Amino acid sequence: LFLGEYTEGWLAHVMLDSTYGMVHFHTIGQNFPGLVGMEYDPFQDYLYVVDVVSGTVSRLRHQQETENAAPIVVASLSTTYGYAPLSIQFQGSNSYDPNGDAFDFLWSFGDGDTSHQANPSHVYLNNGVYPVKLKLTDAFGDSSIFVSEVQVGNTPPVAQMLAPLSVAIYQTHDSIPISGIATDAEDPESSLLYEWQVTQIHNAHQHPNFYAYAGKTSAFTYDEHGFPFEVFFALVELIVTDPGGLSDTVSRFVPISKDEESDITVEGNPIAKVATPQGSGAPGLAVIQDSVFAPGGSTDPLLQYDTYQLSGGSGEDWIGYEFSSNRYFSRLTFQEGIHKANGGWFDSLRVEVRQAGQWVPVSFLTIFQPYVGESAADFSLYHLDFRAETGDAIRLIGPAGGSSAFISVAELRVIALPYQSGT
Repeated sequence: LFLGEYTEGWLAHVMLDSTYGMVHFHTIGQNFPGLVGMEYDPFQDYLYVVDVVSGTVSRLRHQQETENAAPIVVASLSTTYGYAPLSIQFQGSNSYDPNGDAFDFLWSFGDGDTSHQANPSHVYLNNGVYPVKLKLTDAFGDSSIFVSEVQVGNTPPVAQMLAPLSVAIYQTHDSIPISGIATDAEDPESSLLYEWQVTQIHNAHQHPNFYAYAGKTSAFTYDEHGFPFEVFFALVELIVTDPGGLSDTVSRFVPISKDEESDITVEGNPIAKVATPQGSGAPGLAVIQDSVFAPGGSTDPLLQYDTYQLSGGSGEDWIGYEFSSNRYFSRLTFQEGIHKANGGWFDSLRVEVRQAGQWVPVSFLTIFQPYVGESAADFSLYHLDFRAETGDAIRLIGPAGGSSAFISVAELRVIALPYQSGT
């Protein structure tokens, strides 16, 4: 009997006696963060394990010491498409044998040429589709095969997602639009296949195939699922495929606002590590609470609060709000300010909530769009979603970037669920 524990991510083998009492328990696998299914194949003696967090299916087998095992292929190609003459580097040297046996490499390039090198290179001179194969064979005759395909004279399409917008946030039960376009260097746009896949995600697990559609434009409704305190968002993927089978995938995370949430920013008092900045930004913290989001392309430093000091900053910097009583925080909306040559960003970013006088990090923090620090555009907007936490204060915190080590904030909004004692 095999058992799996979803929350702790372990896999175990259990033996029972005739009265179904447990007489043996042995952990045979760990670090399966999204273990949701298992199936045993008695003919091949494999246990298949499904992990929805990593999106993988693992094949496990107990190997006897006296039993020979075939080599394990680990192979890759520097590219699988392009124009002639197309030079490709093939990589197979990371392959290995579980028993430590020597093994032979045989690459077949699909055009009649072969190689026994681990990492050969090959040039394709003519347009066409070429099946590639690497076969590993050990001294006992056991072998494993890797297959791929090279297309010469073809390149993938280039996909672009028009909707949902990268900075948009939607409510549960909203109709969320999806729309995309693509171009292809070799094929007319009308010949391209458009496919959409939407995955529903909350906390550490997800629900693939929440919505699927074939076409350029559609919409879906995100129905609330799970508990109100959990993180809700959708992963929207657009896959565009050309007639030759080459494809391009673009994806976007879409934050979802819960029905019970509300903006409580005006109830808080802004707080910061640096209370008397010496930079060119607004002199007071009220600017981060004024509901004014700077338009893209703005260069006005008075639309932000920055923590620049003539003597330079050091270590971690932070900014946030404190409240007169406990709140049930669930999300932040953060617009950063202007990046200068010497600072204005976090090198890395986290969220903390103050509980009984102690700052503690939130769990399951997800940032939309991904926070990239210095390389982001001025006045970039981010939604920070996390598992709801109770506290009387909340802050953004992290090491300040740049040679002068300071941060900039144009707007910081606090979103919370209804607070009840005990939450």
